[in-house]
Amino acid sequence: MLNRLMKKLILLSSAFIVLAASCSKRDSYRADAQVIGYDGTMCGCCSGFMIKLTDDNSNTYLLARTLPANAGINPMSAFPIPVEIDYDKSDKNCEKVITVSRITRK
Repeated sequence: MLNRLMKKLILLSSAFIVLAASCSKRDSYRADAQVIGYDGTMCGCCSGFMIKLTDDNSNTYLLARTLPANAGINPMSAFPIPVEIDYDKSDKNCEKVITVSRITRK
């Protein structure tokens, strides 16, 4: 009885170790995207960095008024810039305006 219990305990411990080792430590981002330019137009739903999501096949883009400082992207940067981003819809009046909370260049 004790021998069978030890075998089960060793098997469970081994399975736990294998699962724990296979987990990725890399933080995953919400979306692959490209910063495709800067819209300098001043209007309610205009102005900001134009962001095209990679998996969006439409001809539309999202607007981020600002980007996190670590992005190193400004209105004069050479576009397009491939990035990974975390974002939230931030303006109920303008569907395409987002807030980028995290960004990294690819």
